[in-house]
Amino acid sequence: MQHLNFLRENKNSFSAPSEHFFSVAEGRYFTGEMVGRHLSYSLIKECRGEWLAKTSIKVLDPFGGDGRLICWLIEEAAKQKCLPQLLEVEIWDISDVFFQLAKTSISSVARDAGLKVRIKTKKVDSFTHAKSQKNKFDAVITNPPWELLKPDRRELEVLRPSVRPKYLQAMKEYDSWLNISFPLSAPKRKFAGWGTNLSRVGLELAIELSKADGQIGIVLPASFLADHQSDELRRHVVDRHSLRSIGYFPAEVKQYGAADIPSITLIARKDAASVDAVSIEQFGGMNEQGASQRFSMHLSSVKNLDYVIPISVGPTTIKLLERLAKRLPTWGDMERHRSAPLWAGREIDETLASKHLVAIAPEMAGYPFIKGRMIDRFSLTEKPSFSLPDSREVFRLPKSVGFRRIVWRDISRPNQTRRTIATLAEKGHIAGNSLGVAYFEDGNEDDLLCLLGIFNSLVFEIQLRAHLATGHISLSAVRKVHTPTREFLSQHAWLAKLVRSAIRVADFHAFEVDAYVAKFIYKLSEIEYQGIIKEFSKLDAEHQHGYIESFRKLSSISTAKN
Repeated sequence: MQHLNFLRENKNSFSAPSEHFFSVAEGRYFTGEMVGRHLSYSLIKECRGEWLAKTSIKVLDPFGGDGRLICWLIEEAAKQKCLPQLLEVEIWDISDVFFQLAKTSISSVARDAGLKVRIKTKKVDSFTHAKSQKNKFDAVITNPPWELLKPDRRELEVLRPSVRPKYLQAMKEYDSWLNISFPLSAPKRKFAGWGTNLSRVGLELAIELSKADGQIGIVLPASFLADHQSDELRRHVVDRHSLRSIGYFPAEVKQYGAADIPSITLIARKDAASVDAVSIEQFGGMNEQGASQRFSMHLSSVKNLDYVIPISVGPTTIKLLERLAKRLPTWGDMERHRSAPLWAGREIDETLASKHLVAIAPEMAGYPFIKGRMIDRFSLTEKPSFSLPDSREVFRLPKSVGFRRIVWRDISRPNQTRRTIATLAEKGHIAGNSLGVAYFEDGNEDDLLCLLGIFNSLVFEIQLRAHLATGHISLSAVRKVHTPTREFLSQHAWLAKLVRSAIRVADFHAFEVDAYVAKFIYKLSEIEYQGIIKEFSKLDAEHQHGYIESFRKLSSISTAKN
């Protein structure tokens, strides 16, 4: 990598020891055994026939580290009885610190399997070296670095001040080169000028290196299957190559040490005729045997869901999501409504606002300040104690402050019991950017209350989860969730009444609201609703029962406008 090479060539760049710097900057993290062995098993399963038919097979790990993926691949080939006569292995890495270990380990495993193997190691920047090695390998198996290419304050602190500008310039030039050389991986948007995800570039690189009809086996962050930034590359894999199988490992599996990250394995055949469906295997939590459930998802369903693969839900829910996608518009459509549209976004930057906040006093005019940790579902957990002074010199107030509006927590971890947490912010309050904000520009409160009930519902959340790529509820993900039209909302005054009641008593679960949304807004059957509830595995039995009982009690309620 150009910026790292610059530091290596300038020995006096560091004001502190540099070993940890390079380890982090190079993304030098190792694949957990459960993930690596599943990747190897899935890859061998797909290419077993070719390995038996050919005299020699060329395999590459372009981010090879200590060679563990190649070792597991050989062991799996031996188990499936498809060892070739000769295996030609190449391992590339930006650091050669583990090359000797890789050679020793691979040679030992090959010897035990009775396999003849040739091993080459190359100390290279795999991203640049790959451009001269296209279409050369029968199989590419790898776990690329997952780093976002951007400067890290903690890393910059160990560099001498005189070196930092040159390092940043070299990083910026490398980022530009990556975006030109690997266009499918280039981010649609950059934040503060940065945003290239090296794991996505690693997938595009693996595709380029594989021969036509060759196999690609790769470990990626689970976010690849849903995030907006990966949309073009994801479509390319689905439409141009044969996506064969995906394995999903939730964060609870703990395959990356202390890192709390959900991941996937992905197997594809380059430039091959597409199969009708992709095989999906979902692994459980800390089960030592790797307990899992398997099912297939038709590629037509992938396309109907806008090329999102909702990996964390089961096949029944995927079918329901597809049906909702066909029947209903989206939140984004509601924002584009010509008459009194919905507005959604953020209000003020909390870091900047913190410099101007003052304690609330009765005699002082200002705007009470709220942020993410202060809200709960249908309630505020604490009253604002600080306000932003009433001064245009401090901040230009957003128009939304003049409306009662929905606010929801931006930070939302995948391991939470519930991820959608929203309530109403009063007119005159101002929200930090740890909250998303939405309101109707005509100020219709009944419609706003109905939308709040929908936002906090299980049905809305299960759709949203299919599009969430990080520990945040991004507006781009919310805009993809299917919701009824504004005209339909106006027919449900009873839902608005239920939401008012939930707000009044701070009802976190609001069973009746949730059941009403499922039954009368999304028109689910009881069996379908039960299926949605089961997807929320951390809900205890009492709360699951509360939702179902409320659903059954609502059967006599009229949905007519009143």
